[in-house]
Amino acid sequence: MISAHSINYHGKHTFVSAIWNNAHTPKHRILLNNFSTTTAGDAPPKNDGHTKKEGGNKKEKDTSDLFFDNVGKIFMASLVLVISWLIRSSKSGGNQTQLREDIENRTALDPLEIDDLREANEPHFNVELFQTLQKVVLESFPRRVCKYEDFVSVVMKEMKGMGRGDEFTIQFGHLLDRVVIAVLEGKSDRRNTSSSSSSFGNEGVANDAELPVSFFLSLLTLCVTASVSEKYDLLFSILRANNTTNTNEEHNRNDEREQHHEGTGDVDSSKITLSEQDIIKMVGHLQDTCQLPPGPQVLEAETKYPLQEYKRGSAAELVKLGKVELFGEKSKKLEDGDLRYGREDFENLLRTSYICVWGECYNPKPVIREDAT
Repeated sequence: MISAHSINYHGKHTFVSAIWNNAHTPKHRILLNNFSTTTAGDAPPKNDGHTKKEGGNKKEKDTSDLFFDNVGKIFMASLVLVISWLIRSSKSGGNQTQLREDIENRTALDPLEIDDLREANEPHFNVELFQTLQKVVLESFPRRVCKYEDFVSVVMKEMKGMGRGDEFTIQFGHLLDRVVIAVLEGKSDRRNTSSSSSSFGNEGVANDAELPVSFFLSLLTLCVTASVSEKYDLLFSILRANNTTNTNEEHNRNDEREQHHEGTGDVDSSKITLSEQDIIKMVGHLQDTCQLPPGPQVLEAETKYPLQEYKRGSAAELVKLGKVELFGEKSKKLEDGDLRYGREDFENLLRTSYICVWGECYNPKPVIREDAT
């Protein structure tokens, strides 16, 4: 009998040795070997980076699938946001328009009536006549306050004393009366005030309240036929003559400048200065006498959500915003509590888009901003 050992040659297995080994191997080991997916000599798979890459691709795929699976929801959410923004903007703009129209309705005079008033009094009511009346009024009311009927009496007496006849008076004076009534009584719709007479002072103003002389003089400028530059001069002269906020030192310096030019009858207004309180006072007069357009007076209120609300800016608020526009946001002048305004700064401030006297901001002259230094 040939043995398996004699058939092996130099340790090499032959077909006969394989049969021999299988015949003497337990059956449970044969079954395990048959069901094994790897051989004993197989090495573990090498990690060449493909596995990690496949994981990254899977994450990207998951993210991509998340977007595409919800693209409809994302689109609808974006559409709702856009529609909500449009509705909010529309309603906020409607609030702004409504306030502007409300200011127009509460204004005692509209621009056409102001034009009629000025045209009815030209050419005799010029700058020279206004300056004459201003001097008489200031001399008559040293306290710088008076009743409207007293103001009318002084003006009418002076005009009749000029020897130009009884007809020499302020035409369409009832329009001025209407403005005074609006200020004194604060009517909701001031244009409903009716009058059977068009004479100056005959509107039936029975209020005994005293108002600043500067207000009445600002009202009287509505009748004056003058250039825009001359109108600025008149407003500046009204504040200068009614100046109550100057320090004694500054007031004395202004008086000396006026006396220095008294011989020529011309005051060097470039060296006269006004305080910010003076200008706020004048802007308030311009608001009350219908000389500011309604649009620039509409300012954003603090309430912004759910809808932006608006308010009518006060004189102080308009001047504050006008200063920022005039000097620039970084100018140190904004922090100066004792800032003085000369004639040129006064005009430039009133021309800003937040004040816009007589609509001049729609045709402004160039304004040079100053830097922070």
